[in-house]
Amino acid sequence: DLLAVGYVGSQAHHLLVLVPGNPGNPALCLSLPGCGPFGEDSTYTNAAGQTVQGTRGPFGSNFGDITLLSTTGNSNFNALETTLRHTSRHAEILASYTYSKSMDNSSSISDQLNPFNNRSTYALSSFDLKHNFVVSYHYDLPFDRLMRRNRLTAGWSVSGITRFSTGFPVTMHNNSDNSLLGTQHNGVNNTWGVDMPDFKGGDLKMNQN
Repeated sequence: DLLAVGYVGSQAHHLLVLVPGNPGNPALCLSLPGCGPFGEDSTYTNAAGQTVQGTRGPFGSNFGDITLLSTTGNSNFNALETTLRHTSRHAEILASYTYSKSMDNSSSISDQLNPFNNRSTYALSSFDLKHNFVVSYHYDLPFDRLMRRNRLTAGWSVSGITRFSTGFPVTMHNNSDNSLLGTQHNGVNNTWGVDMPDFKGGDLKMNQN
């Protein structure tokens, strides 16, 4: 028998991600009478009687929602890996188990970051797999040892590969623009935007630290 135990870890910085480049200003919107979700491109009159052409910046509402490429992505991965190999005259078993955790603030080039706080989306990766157990096996059935050996009783065996694992994190989303940022949804499942609980609700990539 052979048992192997190991640790694997990695970190990545300055990954290429998407960042809203012309988001709405939530504080400005809340200060304008009549401004609310999906109102980033409307015209308002503030308390001083001045006309405000939408809440987007720095390019203004004429440009709408703009997405920029940025090298502000970060990720890390840590895992305990174990492998057990057993070999005998009539059986072979290879089993492996991995306990891991993958964290990032953007799980793909499609995931938008919060333009005001890139770390607010730091959570479990969309592809995080906490537990993963795989076993392969081969066993020679003893028909030829229990009965007289012949062509019907010899050569029978059972083999296969079995896997048990936990599921991926759940991505929840809300299309109501509660963040007042006016950004478009995108991402791994084409639903991951930047509306966060800090902005009174919205999209949430389950953060299970």
